[in-house]
Amino acid sequence: MNGRKEIYDAVELLREVPDWEEVRLVSTSSHIGIREGRRVTGLYKLSAEDLRHGQKFEDGICLVRFGVDVHALESQDKIGYSNKDVVSKPYQIPYRSLVALDIDNLGLAGRNVSGDFWAHASYRVTGNSVPMGEAIGFAAATAAKLGCRLDEVSGSTVSEYMSDRGYEL
Repeated sequence: MNGRKEIYDAVELLREVPDWEEVRLVSTSSHIGIREGRRVTGLYKLSAEDLRHGQKFEDGICLVRFGVDVHALESQDKIGYSNKDVVSKPYQIPYRSLVALDIDNLGLAGRNVSGDFWAHASYRVTGNSVPMGEAIGFAAATAAKLGCRLDEVSGSTVSEYMSDRGYEL
């Protein structure tokens, strides 16, 4: 109910923008999408500081350019999206964030990779999830071929593979 109220309030605000006076909301979903979910702690946990500094890693598997995107966090916050003053520079996701710390051979991709709330608000989009999936898939195949665990696969080998595949690092 709160989500729908926020949507209707946002539409009302849009109607105050020139050329948007006639905007109408046709329908809303029967349920809301949940961005925030469980994330597994990996060998490395991406943080807001990594984003702020545009951190590069020896085992980087892709370059993230998508900024921090969060909904209003408190009831007194303005409606809509913000970055809550966490301004990111292009940064890499390290292979280590795709490998679970406490569960052998559990590989991660998408919104459940190892990172804090702010990092998640940036890396969770499809454009970053695709290379994460390819990187952990390559690592799993490499581990099977070598007869080793995911945490024993060389992150720099995964990074090199991703570069050879044309991903921007």
